[in-house]
Amino acid sequence: MTEFKPSLSIFDFSGVYRFQDFYKGVGHVWVNFTDLSGVNGYCDQEAAQVIEERAKKLEEGIHYIDGGNYHYVSFLLLKKIKTPFSLVVFDHHTDMMTSAFGDLLSCGSWIREALIGVENLKQVILIGVDDELEKTIEPGDRKKIILYTEGEIRKNQNWAAKAVKQIEFPVYFSIDKDVFDPREAMTDWDQGTMTLDQLELFCILAAEKQEILGADVCGERAFQEKPGQEGLGDCKNSAANKRILKTLWGIPWKKV
Repeated sequence: MTEFKPSLSIFDFSGVYRFQDFYKGVGHVWVNFTDLSGVNGYCDQEAAQVIEERAKKLEEGIHYIDGGNYHYVSFLLLKKIKTPFSLVVFDHHTDMMTSAFGDLLSCGSWIREALIGVENLKQVILIGVDDELEKTIEPGDRKKIILYTEGEIRKNQNWAAKAVKQIEFPVYFSIDKDVFDPREAMTDWDQGTMTLDQLELFCILAAEKQEILGADVCGERAFQEKPGQEGLGDCKNSAANKRILKTLWGIPWKKV
């Protein structure tokens, strides 16, 4: 195997990345989706086909996919993976709800959909979920995932090493910044208490154990801040995105 530096792509749905600079000065591919409608929170089959088509030619690597309302894009990216893999998700929410609108893919149901519709997905490890939300996972679905709640992470300093030992296949990371303490990043959703240091430690340990297949990052803040705080979220999130990118670029990526 030879080591390589993964590609970087920016998925522009809302325009929020135009107010950040973490990707500037480094090689990246900008993928425009601002012309699509009906993609905020939910995604119909027609829009999903367009997203998949535009993402088809992208190299495996690191994808920044906009706000948490677009986290369902992870499902579409996972479908491209041609080998059995483990999905490691950092998220303050389960994203395993039953869709409220029939077969529409949503940011709240995409992991559940992936367990059903992504053939090579063999394992899901979900990290940082609000303790109360564990109760909302259907019993049948709960058996399919390994879960580390926010409370368990706070109580157990060795949670990362324990979780990494359970990884059975090459890894795809999906990171929603709402898993982090608001001092680390600012999102549109209620947030957890994880730190960027904890994410970095986990990624380093995981890369020592398994091949890394890809990663995506979401959780940008789209709404306006309070008067006097304009741009605060953009600056904080850009700094968090830069740190996450540095972490992911810093771990070994290998090709046969």
